[in-house]
Amino acid sequence: MVVMKCAKQQGFSLIEVLIALVVVSIALLALMEGMGAIIQTQSQLRLQAQAQQVAWQQWQLLRVGIASKDEVIKVTHAERDWQVKTTFTDTDFPGTRQVVIQVLPSDDLKSRAQLLSALVVTP
Repeated sequence: MVVMKCAKQQGFSLIEVLIALVVVSIALLALMEGMGAIIQTQSQLRLQAQAQQVAWQQWQLLRVGIASKDEVIKVTHAERDWQVKTTFTDTDFPGTRQVVIQVLPSDDLKSRAQLLSALVVTP
């Protein structure tokens, strides 16, 4: 009588392949969500940096006496329109005033209510 030995099974079963696909799919989904959050944060930080530059430029113009005080102006910087509001308030120290420069994007209605930069200076 001839006894045949069973050959060792090679390859993966269908269940193993499906489980591996589910694990890889979940990992890719988590990676995509993370990348989306990073891109959104980077975009917001870029806007805030540009708004800070606009506020700093407004402060420099105020220092040399070119910019006007206590009014809202529109400025174009980095191919974007910005709304700049400069307000002066008196402080507790005589002869010292506080300057608040607020910068808002004027081309985006949703972001208009969102203050991107406020530079507060007490000269």
